[in-house]
Amino acid sequence: MKSDSTYAKALEGYIQCDIHNMWDAHFPAAILATELFLEKHSVSKESEILIEKQIGAIVRSKPDLFSTVRISENDSTTSESILAKELLNDLKSFRQVEFGHHTIHAALILEALRREPDFLRTGYIRHLMSLISKYKNSIPRYWLHLEPEHRPTDFFIDKLNVFDHDMSNQEIARIVLVEVLGHGPLYQQMGSIAHTGHILAQANSLIQLDNLGYRAIRDEGLFGLEAHIILTRDSIGKSAPENSSWTPTVRAAHKWTEPEFWQQDFLKNSWNDGHVMKWGYATYELLRVADDPELKEPAEELLRHLTNPCHTAIETEETLTPH
Repeated sequence: MKSDSTYAKALEGYIQCDIHNMWDAHFPAAILATELFLEKHSVSKESEILIEKQIGAIVRSKPDLFSTVRISENDSTTSESILAKELLNDLKSFRQVEFGHHTIHAALILEALRREPDFLRTGYIRHLMSLISKYKNSIPRYWLHLEPEHRPTDFFIDKLNVFDHDMSNQEIARIVLVEVLGHGPLYQQMGSIAHTGHILAQANSLIQLDNLGYRAIRDEGLFGLEAHIILTRDSIGKSAPENSSWTPTVRAAHKWTEPEFWQQDFLKNSWNDGHVMKWGYATYELLRVADDPELKEPAEELLRHLTNPCHTAIETEETLTPH
């Protein structure tokens, strides 16, 4: 598929991730999240230019990932609905705690397909469906703290208490923002900020899916989101031992929307690179949907701790509470 659009490049990247390495998917997710952010939010012209430069830098840094995927010229056209149906079935079969990767990537992929319908071919959709399904059992491995009765491999919920299916997206967005604003202390490791950031992205993806016409997926996805929230509450107020390698987060000097933030080098830490963009997009989308001015300042302050590119300890494989 030949197209210079960010959406087409991201879809090509996602397909390559299915073929080669599913965990590289945070790169196409990053460029989609930032492009969607620019569609839906206003920033200064300087910030917009710098954000677009970051998107370009990611694409250029991964030439094999963002490369044309060839399928048969006789490949038939198809519908995005088969991808959505597969996602819904996955969610129904897996209500355990997870990072929400399948709904996060599915929502971004569906957004891109709406803008690049030429990718609605069976060869492409087959790869995209395969990639999304690979994340359905991605139970988080690292936690700052878990109560003895909370084993992620066994923990699931069959009845919602934090959420309910009659809630509006505005209510869901507000609940999630208030929830994560209570997280802390925060550390750079996956067992800390990765949970906070992914709860934001997971919640936003469910709202995205509802806005795309898939309310049933939103409602089913609330089970995994609530399970993630419940287990993450175990770490609130817990500090890592002084002799551990857990590293406190560093507050970014600038807000996510300021041009100075986007002048930084995001490619020096490949894990951080993709998540900085997804979490920022999710935060501002949830703020937009929640429509509560009192949440904006504290949410932007939290984002400074979640998306600082100077964080280098995020891939340290240490957990104080293994599962």
